[in-house]
Amino acid sequence: MSHPITLKRRLQPKTIKILLKHLEEYKIPYTLRTLQPFKTWAIALMLSNQKEKTKYPDTLFMDERLVATAKKKHIKQVALETPLEQLKYFDTLSASQEEQFLLDTFAQQKDTGYADALKAWYLKGSEKGFFALQEHFASKDPKQQKLDKVLLEGLLIERNLRFARRIHILLQNNSNLRYFFAIGAGHLSGEKGILQQIKLLGYTIKKLD
Repeated sequence: MSHPITLKRRLQPKTIKILLKHLEEYKIPYTLRTLQPFKTWAIALMLSNQKEKTKYPDTLFMDERLVATAKKKHIKQVALETPLEQLKYFDTLSASQEEQFLLDTFAQQKDTGYADALKAWYLKGSEKGFFALQEHFASKDPKQQKLDKVLLEGLLIERNLRFARRIHILLQNNSNLRYFFAIGAGHLSGEKGILQQIKLLGYTIKKLD
């Protein structure tokens, strides 16, 4: 079912202009009409990795590579969450927050400072420092700060608790099996990160070089 409100009514004229420019710059075969059925936050997610897709058209993202490798080796895969569980957080956003999320997506494509800093942190191989990095690049705009808080609580912290809980259940119910859990690096850091939550459940964490 199409979104009941057209994009031109949902978004401010300046946002529409930025959206059209983004589609043209990255040669994305979408129009306002083809994007119309999608929620604003969904459009942001669809376009979030377009820069990388344009630069490396034949390269799979890390999660896609892991899935492909598992299928090739006939390794059974188990998800720690459903797509609906992950995406439900975006439905808590107001219309203005969805638009801000879309604009922030475009801004990140242009500003490589955060991406470069995130890459440098990741290559250090330590889970510490992720939240300090977020604070350093945090927006000063009150509306953006409110949006960031909503997304942080839902997409990171709440999911960390769910992941740790489900990892625990899998390990307890299938102690004879060996698991390889692939989780985004940002989920590891902090008191509410997965590593800390796993420790609280009685497990010992050992880093492998």
